Amino acid sequence: LSPAPHEYFTLSLIARNSSMTCLCPRFWLKGEPSGGLDENCTVILKSEKSLNNWNDSRSDWKRYRICEAAAVTV
Repeated sequence: LSPAPHEYFTLSLIARNSSMTCLCPRFWLKGEPSGGLDENCTVILKSEKSLNNWNDSRSDWKRYRICEAAAVTV
């Protein structure tokens, strides 16, 4: 990946439930997820200073990936 003014980290939030309910509503930017055309992935906007920094995005954009792991309570 080439350097960019903003770095994006991808989360894949494919719901395993049939209702397609938003899995973590507290972290989304206002108005997101918008479910736009081919927006099946989630990115964390590093430039956002708040914890509400998730945005849905296209799956064919190049970005850093975060691998799935077991949940950890902190």
